[in-house]
Amino acid sequence: MVAMVVLTLALFAIISVNAYTLTATQGNQNRQIANQLACSQMALAESLLKINFHAPPVDINTPRMTSTQFPTFDYVVEDLGYEDTGRTLRAIRIRVFWQEKGAPRDYALASTFYNY
Repeated sequence: MVAMVVLTLALFAIISVNAYTLTATQGNQNRQIANQLACSQMALAESLLKINFHAPPVDINTPRMTSTQFPTFDYVVEDLGYEDTGRTLRAIRIRVFWQEKGAPRDYALASTFYNY
């Protein structure tokens, strides 16, 4: 009888660990998708800056848009402006938004580009 109780407790422990692992995996997958989306948008912004580093912010900034590849994710590209008086450093930030278990989540990726 004692062995049966111990085995039952062990079984419940294994089930709870499995449930936690499944939840963590889904959250990690969403963050990975957000990272991929932010990196692809950052690459687009970088290519625009390589063509014209002094492009006006209106050419870089985007309104909140829904991803075509991941329709449950929205993103926005923000030109944070020049970080120096010589206008050789320019900051860009990508923010990604999604819902996870009914709660809003977001991810941000920022980079500074140098005009060489």
